[in-house]
Amino acid sequence: MNEKIKTTKTLDKKSQELLTKIGKAIYKARTTQGLTLREVEQLTGVSFMTISNVEKAQADCYFIKLLKVTNALKIDLKDFL
Repeated sequence: MNEKIKTTKTLDKKSQELLTKIGKAIYKARTTQGLTLREVEQLTGVSFMTISNVEKAQADCYFIKLLKVTNALKIDLKDFL
């Protein structure tokens, strides 16, 4: 799967903080549910490397991919706004 990844170096502080919160929530939800990165990849169609990078706030992904991951893990993005 070939996905474009935008590094977080271009994000402002507020965006970086939000990305970090989201990444931590994704990691917590995934591990609480006992899912591996590969299993979330199967659920969402988003590569495990992208999910891993988002969990570590090292990269952001297209919004639709983020929605797929958060929906699969039952995370409401409204909680971060």
